[in-house]
Amino acid sequence: VLGNFVLFQPIPWDNSKVFLWAYFGLCSAMAYTLRWLWRWGWWGKPAALILAFHLTLTGLANFVHLWRTDEHKAQILSASDAKIAEKIRKDTPPDAVFLTAADIANPAMVWGARPIYMGFGGWMPNFGVPPEEAQRREAVIRAILEGKPEAPALARENGISYIFVGPSEHSTSWNANDVAISSRFSLWYQDGGTSIYKLSE
Repeated sequence: VLGNFVLFQPIPWDNSKVFLWAYFGLCSAMAYTLRWLWRWGWWGKPAALILAFHLTLTGLANFVHLWRTDEHKAQILSASDAKIAEKIRKDTPPDAVFLTAADIANPAMVWGARPIYMGFGGWMPNFGVPPEEAQRREAVIRAILEGKPEAPALARENGISYIFVGPSEHSTSWNANDVAISSRFSLWYQDGGTSIYKLSE
C-alpha cells in the first residue's frame, strides 16, 4: 500500500523494489491461506486450486513473455566490444577512470570492469548525485569529446585517464571530434570505429 502512495526513491520505477520485498513477505501468508483452505470442508480444495491459479497467472504470463527469446532480444555488447573490453581489462590499471558517453552500457565498464566518469544520467539521482553535479560532469564530457583546448586540464582535474570514443560518443548526442581529441590526447588503442585515447603523463 505504501509503495503505491509514497515515493521512497527519486525515481518512481524504483518503488518496484518495495513491491518485490512485499511479495516475498506475503508468500508465507498466502501459503498458510492456501493450506487453510485446502483443509476447510469439501469446498476448500477447489477454492485453494482456483486461488493458487489466479495468484500465479500473471507470473506465468511474464514467464512465457521472457521465454520467447526469438521475439525479445537485447544485445548489450557486440563481439568487437568484448574484444576491446578484454584489452582494457588486461592492459589498464584497475582504478583507471574512463570517460565515455553517458549511456547505460559501455564496454569499458560492462566487461572491462573499469570505473567510468559518469553513467546514464537518468540514474544519477538514485546514487545521490545532485542535479548540478550531474550537469557539471556532462559539461566536462562534452568539452573533452569535442577536444576543446582545456580538455587535458579537465581530464586531470577530474581524475580521468582514458577517453573512450566509440559509436555512442560519435552519435549526434555527443558529437565526438576524433581530430581534435587526437591533438590533445595520445591514441592508446584503435579497433574499427572505436578509439581509446590516453591522457599524457
